[in-house]
Amino acid sequence: MKLCRRFLVCGLIFGFSGMLCSMGGLFVQPAFGASEESAKSLSGKTIRVIVGYSAGGGFDTLSRVIARHLPKHLPGNPNIIVSNMTGAGGAVALNYVYSRGTPDGLTWVASDGALVLSKILGLPGPDFDVEKFPWLGVGQTDSQACMVMTRTGITTAEQFLRSPNPIRLASTVPGDSPHIRPLIAAEAVGAKFKIIQGYPGTADMRLALQSGDADAACWGWESMRVTAADMVERKEAIPILQIALERHPDLPKVPNILDFPMTNDAKTMVRLVSAPGVIAKLFAASPGTPQPVLNVLRKGFADTLKDDELLADAKKSKMNISYISAEQVTKIITEMNSTSPELKQKVAKAARPG
Repeated sequence: MKLCRRFLVCGLIFGFSGMLCSMGGLFVQPAFGASEESAKSLSGKTIRVIVGYSAGGGFDTLSRVIARHLPKHLPGNPNIIVSNMTGAGGAVALNYVYSRGTPDGLTWVASDGALVLSKILGLPGPDFDVEKFPWLGVGQTDSQACMVMTRTGITTAEQFLRSPNPIRLASTVPGDSPHIRPLIAAEAVGAKFKIIQGYPGTADMRLALQSGDADAACWGWESMRVTAADMVERKEAIPILQIALERHPDLPKVPNILDFPMTNDAKTMVRLVSAPGVIAKLFAASPGTPQPVLNVLRKGFADTLKDDELLADAKKSKMNISYISAEQVTKIITEMNSTSPELKQKVAKAARPG
């Protein structure tokens, strides 16, 4: 319930009423049909979950945990295969499944909800209709944190934001959450960040931090607390700042960007780019999937995310699970899409490459 209460803040900001609390090598398989009867069994079928980020990152880790428990919640106990299709900050995978995935429910994509905002803003990369993608739901919400290497000598958020020398910040591509959130946050408070774009995923960003190619990076705390735990334990890096609608319960002493002075317009921009955190780890099937089949898949996904064994598995891995239904995802996206054109233009101008 903490997560539900936490993200209800979005409803107050954007009018998301009732929002919460409720690859390679693809091959074509015969569609398992559009009728309710034929949707009841996936026996002998294989569902491929295409993760839009590199292996070993937070998205990949979450997808594989879900894949281990998903078969028993789908009729016929189908096979589940997870593969990775990186590029354009996750947009390559989303675009592929949207335009080339077979309309049978057997091809899924797992990618960042921030790409939905990128499409709404008209940024390069995403090439899909946000209102036509058959969303399955969200496996994890995202409260973004920025991690800085201790070798920089930076120990406070104030030093991080007021550094006279630009902070080299590893990122993915324009519009993806590791890019757009720190970019808008820096603009809001006048911070000097040198954002280094082009890393395929958070695993690659971590390597850049460790190799000395970057000083800091910002991505989801739910991922960071797991995949970068060793860096924190060895005191190589520390969480220095949060970029979210409010502070994460795990990080009560780490300041949030909204704690710092900024104009009302700047606050609105920060809140807009933080809102996709509610739909961060977003899963979808291919467009054209018959509704009866989609209903079965959505129920199976929901049941999996509520499975006691999955929750215990996630807890062992220090991974938070926060399920958001497909219906709630649609509401959130509709509200984001209805943001004023003036505000969209401001955010898009700041985030657009070049």
